[in-house]
Amino acid sequence: MLGALLLLLLLLGGPAQAEEPAPMTADEATAALRRAARGDLPAEQRLALVQSVLERARAMPTVPAVRAGSRLLAEAPEVGGWLIHRGLVDGYLPTEEREAAVKAVETQLGAATGARARSVLAAIGMRLGHRPDEIPGAIIASWPPAPVVLATLREDVGSVPLEDGSPLSEQSDAAAVRTLLEAQLPALRLLDQAAQDDLTTSRAGLDGLKTLAGAAVPLLLHEVRKASETPAVGRSARATRAALVLGLIRDRRATPVLIQAMGSKDGWLRAYAATALGDLGDPAAVIALARQCTLLGDPDRQRDQWEYPGTDNTPIPESQWASAEYYAIDTAAADSLLRLGVRGAAGWLITNQLDPRKKYHRIRVLQDATDALRRSVKDCPVQPYNVDGGLPQREAAWLALLHWWHDNRKTVVMRRTTLDTSDPRYQAAAAGLANVFAGPKVREMMMAKAAIGLLGPDMTEALLASIPTARNAFHRAELAESLGLVDDARAVAGLMQLVRDKQIFVRKKAVKSLGSYVEDSPEALGLLLRFLSSKRAGLRVAAMEGLVNAPPSARVREAIDAWLAEDVKRVEGQRPTWRSPDVEIALTVVRLVQDGNAHLPAVLEGLAHEQRAKRRIWWDLVRAALDLPEPLHDPVSSPDTAWARRIDEATLRAAVERRRGA
Repeated sequence: MLGALLLLLLLLGGPAQAEEPAPMTADEATAALRRAARGDLPAEQRLALVQSVLERARAMPTVPAVRAGSRLLAEAPEVGGWLIHRGLVDGYLPTEEREAAVKAVETQLGAATGARARSVLAAIGMRLGHRPDEIPGAIIASWPPAPVVLATLREDVGSVPLEDGSPLSEQSDAAAVRTLLEAQLPALRLLDQAAQDDLTTSRAGLDGLKTLAGAAVPLLLHEVRKASETPAVGRSARATRAALVLGLIRDRRATPVLIQAMGSKDGWLRAYAATALGDLGDPAAVIALARQCTLLGDPDRQRDQWEYPGTDNTPIPESQWASAEYYAIDTAAADSLLRLGVRGAAGWLITNQLDPRKKYHRIRVLQDATDALRRSVKDCPVQPYNVDGGLPQREAAWLALLHWWHDNRKTVVMRRTTLDTSDPRYQAAAAGLANVFAGPKVREMMMAKAAIGLLGPDMTEALLASIPTARNAFHRAELAESLGLVDDARAVAGLMQLVRDKQIFVRKKAVKSLGSYVEDSPEALGLLLRFLSSKRAGLRVAAMEGLVNAPPSARVREAIDAWLAEDVKRVEGQRPTWRSPDVEIALTVVRLVQDGNAHLPAVLEGLAHEQRAKRRIWWDLVRAALDLPEPLHDPVSSPDTAWARRIDEATLRAAVERRRGA
């Protein structure tokens, strides 16, 4: 019988293994820790409860953990220390709770006799903000350190290098660790102050850190880096203040760390990092800031885009709406771009943040956007935009802003600076953005193209430099399309290369992009007219679409008439027509500009087409032909949608007359 049982166990995979303890919920951990903090329980029971929580709790409830850990410091300082450490990592500790825990540590430090216990207690005290001058000596009293000591040091100063440049570890020389801690104590104390809720105390800490300047930078970098890698509620206040001071100190060693922080899951840290990059004034940050404005599916935007959201628009429960945070990360990034000299950020703010029908931004976000425009863009007529106004008043003010930007986008003057595109680190970052098209990630490519449109002429050199090294045809095609977005005459030279590419879809993109420059480039216009006669249907479509940008001229009219006459001959001779639906649409828009309003009924019919894709094509071509702002008309919503923004016939007629008279 026993042999049969052993055989069965072997067949089933051997003797049963001890099961992993089930994870402990937050409520279960809180209940266990409250029991462990009771004074009427024996130390053994409290220790067992704490050990269970340390092993099984995935997230540590901060206040119960610190209270229970403080009670255990006398009997088991290392276990109590671990509990306090975990609680501080996972959450926010109120000031009164922190002060009570520090008193408990001080009491036990005064009574401790063993070097290891003193080291643990000193490290935990330092983690709680207890930072007298003798703390570094007490921490290294027992070295190599206990695991909990090393863990707390890594939280406070872990990435600050020792004097020889080596990282802090259990193998580090005790004297070198003491020197490091003594050197960082002033900055640690000031950062403690800066992280306080009291405004006077916080400002004193910020001013002190700014005065320390370079001496504080290693600690500030550590704090931001740590919060970026492992975001936690308990770290947010310190990390955001650290980011703020790094911007004020203007030490460019901070740039890569602040860029990293813009990818954090902590919304406040991302907003502070974006602002700090503008304060820093480093052109190397421009690409990262532009990318932030083009992020797809950013969950933090849900907190910015409503005032009274409705239960279907946000995961935040209705009971928490009054206290829900907003981050305004996008606005902070655009504000920093303006301060760095990127003119296109003004248009991005007007179009994406202030359009009252596009998004229902919270009032504070709107105020941040208008403040940024007022601060950085000379002569910007932002004053009538009242963020507290009703929808009609905001709509009228927004339309005025939109038209002002559209009419002046090429000549806008910044109040402070222009972007230094000669900076080597900016050039490296811009080259990286242009080379995104060499990779397989479609989402990144979409964001890169949007960022290039925002940056405009500041990206031209990087795009041109990428053409000779772009071996992938898809890469070259995306470069061709991007050169049409930068609105820079220097792009024509690159497009002239790409229209000779061996791949037809690269040539098609380049031909269409040349349309952006037919106003001022006879060479671009000549190429488009030549490609009207191409045997490739895609090139004919691209050429006609590019010609919608051409101003009225006898040269264009004669070329179109010749093209139509040749097309009729081919049809009569029973040869395939050169036309296609897309060519017909583009041809109608071209003739609207060249011949006048006789073609307007067909255009209006096209803008109201039953198919959304067709409406999109019509509007993209019409707005390019008549130089109209994109948000003036909504081609996505069905034509019978009452609330959708529609361009009317009178506006179109006036635009045609203006275009033909230019």
